[in-house]
Amino acid sequence: MKKILTVLMILAIAGSLFVGCSRSTESGGPVTLTMWNQDGNTTDITIPAFERSHPHIRIERVPISWDEFPLKIQQSLMAGLEMPDFLFAEITYRGQMFAMDIWENLEQPPYNATKDLFFESSVGLMQNARGEIIAIDHSPSPTGLAYKKGPARQWLGTDDRTALENMFQSLDDFVRIGAEVSRASGGNVFMFSSPQNFLTWMRKVSPLGIVDSDGAINFTGIMRDGIDLLIRMRNANAVDVFEAWSPQDNTSFAGDNHIFYLLPNWGPAFMFKPFDPDGQGRWGVMIPPTGAFSWGGTAQGIYKDSKHKAEAWEYLYWFSFSEEGTALLKRENDYYTPVKRFYDDASFASNFDPYFGIDTGSYFFLELMPTIVPPTFSIYDGFFEQTSHAVANFVMADRSVTTQQALAMGIEELQSRVDDRQVK
Repeated sequence: MKKILTVLMILAIAGSLFVGCSRSTESGGPVTLTMWNQDGNTTDITIPAFERSHPHIRIERVPISWDEFPLKIQQSLMAGLEMPDFLFAEITYRGQMFAMDIWENLEQPPYNATKDLFFESSVGLMQNARGEIIAIDHSPSPTGLAYKKGPARQWLGTDDRTALENMFQSLDDFVRIGAEVSRASGGNVFMFSSPQNFLTWMRKVSPLGIVDSDGAINFTGIMRDGIDLLIRMRNANAVDVFEAWSPQDNTSFAGDNHIFYLLPNWGPAFMFKPFDPDGQGRWGVMIPPTGAFSWGGTAQGIYKDSKHKAEAWEYLYWFSFSEEGTALLKRENDYYTPVKRFYDDASFASNFDPYFGIDTGSYFFLELMPTIVPPTFSIYDGFFEQTSHAVANFVMADRSVTTQQALAMGIEELQSRVDDRQVK
């Protein structure tokens, strides 16, 4: 990974309501566009629909996982191989991808995708170091908390959202109440199932950027409070030991031993409903005491040397700016465009989900989205996330580990991955 990062950094150094046009102006004949990406759940829906309304364009998709995408792009560039017309940047690898000077500037004509068209909290995730919009998020990723109503009633005394928000007004409340629930349940019921996801939450709400003003990676500044809280949660037996995304953690959604889970807007389709298919009516939602935050997401743009930029833009325009594309993505995939004009009509966000028994669209995009502090990203995000997960394992495997020991381990681990940059 360090070799990939080094090459990416070398490449980085080297190198109104109407947006653009909705028809190709460069070519009158049939055009085939190439797309490399992982998200077949989305493209299996969007590509056939787009091709039906744009018969002069065909899109060929090659499945490539997000963690392999930066390397595949880098190898193709270095070898002079054919590149795809579309470029993608999953949030963990967005810093690495945006560091490569291979993206079309979507703010320039004929695209005109200027910053004022998007949610403020989305703009920072779609622009490069020069402040240019070079990609458009599939969907913003506002994140709150979900809770299991049955265990909440049994162990917390209520499943009412307002009552729970009043009960958990600070992160310390999860430690205190988590200890009480653990004692009452004989150590069988926890606030959270995964220490990795809990530490991800703490990392995402940090106001600090990964790279400090002196050029060092500020692991201690970002992670100290979160690690300290995780250790107190561990000591209170308020967080379980399940590895994030492991079979045990996935299975826990359908059980009654864990009360709270992070709930991003993509969570219902990709976590809750698949992992708890019989869970309709047993889940509630609330705002976490830290406020909402952004977790996840994939942005798509155009390769700057594509021979078919106009046709590629037709797909991006249809995906994020057209009535047809945005309605389809909302209906079939719970993806919501970051283009804010659609939300002038409150009915656009509205999406009653019987699984949660509420209007989840309004919850995510009218209630949570406006409160999110615009997040940042870095070329070191992937390494930071890997290190964060390793620290969570370290903390949970040995109950004697202190905050200082965990920080020292994290600094050493991260430094081994990014030895070109100081970690503090």
